[in-house]
Amino acid sequence: MFRKETYSNAFLHFSSCHPLSQKRSVVKGQLVRAAQMVSQDMEFLLECDKLGEMFFKRGCPESLENDLMNELKEKRSRGFYQPILATEHSYEGQGINKEKNLVNGPSFITAFSMDAYYIMDIIKKNWDLLKSDLP
Repeated sequence: MFRKETYSNAFLHFSSCHPLSQKRSVVKGQLVRAAQMVSQDMEFLLECDKLGEMFFKRGCPESLENDLMNELKEKRSRGFYQPILATEHSYEGQGINKEKNLVNGPSFITAFSMDAYYIMDIIKKNWDLLKSDLP
């Protein structure tokens, strides 16, 4: 998953005086984000491991991390927290209704640019040509 160069793992430290529910929500929120942003299962598992290391460095008990990761992995396998830009390949053989999570047609995702509206106009004008070149 993409992280900016300025990313610093500045999550709430577990030794802070915040309520346990808030600390738990920070961990779960990042896991849900990963589940929705990563479409391939292997990449999702790698991202979970990376997040686990980050939260461990911030004092989060390993048992809490594992409980939340297992919950998210199980829910994702049942069709909850599915990737926003899912592909049919992501869910083959998992008994998940693929149709409700597929993006209608091909998507174009790029880094932010000050010329975004100009780029969008070019893509809209040439979308049929671009679509016809897909495998």
